[in-house]
Amino acid sequence: MCTTQKFTSSDLLSGLRGAVSTKLLISALQQNLFTYLETTREVDEIAAHFGWHHQNCVKYLEILSHIGLVELSGDTAHNSPDSTRLLGDCSEQSIRALLLESHKWCMAPLEHLEDLLRDGPAPPNTFHNTAEVSVTEVVWETIVRCGASIAFENDGRRLAQVLASLPNSANFKRMLDLGGGHGANAIMAVKKLPGLKADILDFPGVLKIADEFVHKHELTKRIGLVPADYMRDALPSGYDLVLASDTLNFTLPLRNTGMVIKKVYEALNAEGCFVSLHDAPLPPDEPRRPQANWPFECHVCELVSGQPMGIPASDFLAHEMVRAGFSQIYSRYMRLDSGIHRLDVARKSCPER
Repeated sequence: MCTTQKFTSSDLLSGLRGAVSTKLLISALQQNLFTYLETTREVDEIAAHFGWHHQNCVKYLEILSHIGLVELSGDTAHNSPDSTRLLGDCSEQSIRALLLESHKWCMAPLEHLEDLLRDGPAPPNTFHNTAEVSVTEVVWETIVRCGASIAFENDGRRLAQVLASLPNSANFKRMLDLGGGHGANAIMAVKKLPGLKADILDFPGVLKIADEFVHKHELTKRIGLVPADYMRDALPSGYDLVLASDTLNFTLPLRNTGMVIKKVYEALNAEGCFVSLHDAPLPPDEPRRPQANWPFECHVCELVSGQPMGIPASDFLAHEMVRAGFSQIYSRYMRLDSGIHRLDVARKSCPER
């Protein structure tokens, strides 16, 4: 249960200002302003290009400069260095698509919050309906490609360091990246552990994206692709390590979390490790503030969709791991660029003789 934390009027005002900044940012992203401003432009040129009122164009650029997104010099404007790196279309580190997709799922529906509160969630869609594979793959291809940049920039490296610090990690030979999406975690893991080979398991359409990155990193001899749906299909076996990064929470709507974890157990060799990184309720000592955090976003998605999106309790997956037969469960929190996550590590014991 969350511990109530005190907050101040300053916290509330900061939350409101953050919402205003977000609205300004999303508007600029939707119009692809930051790609246009990778080249220095005259203000008149900018207003004409976008069809903006000249006076309000100047004011808009001034506001964006105040929040560090644009730099003004006389009658010209251009991106700040971080805007070019993170918000344009030409940088591999760009999270423009991720921000727009997050806005579509979490923020845009709240324009009709009163309707949601009165009428309840919208009719079920196919976001979690694995029976509609063709639709699901289209959705997941978009989400996976959006999330690749942040995974490759920092989060993948941090997770690879965690995997390398596991007991006996130097002896790991085979890894399964369950629902591995873009493949960043598998790529970072095999780079960190020279003796490791990995398989990335996901929908066939999603694996097209992973294949691009595997070839780009010249790892085709060490990383394989397994087209499958981990919720419905049997898993390959013979692994020393199985990783599920932001994966198991998507088993919640189908109520098959325990079944998937049992399949992971059977896919592992004796003494193999199962590592799950996932969103979960915040630790008790983490302040609750009006500004958003990842569990907060999960609750908003649940409000909109009516589907469970977040792990219900911090020890939920650890209990499911024990039920599946795992032992030596170790859990802690990790602070990543994508938010605070829960890390659960479980080991499969050797069979008794």
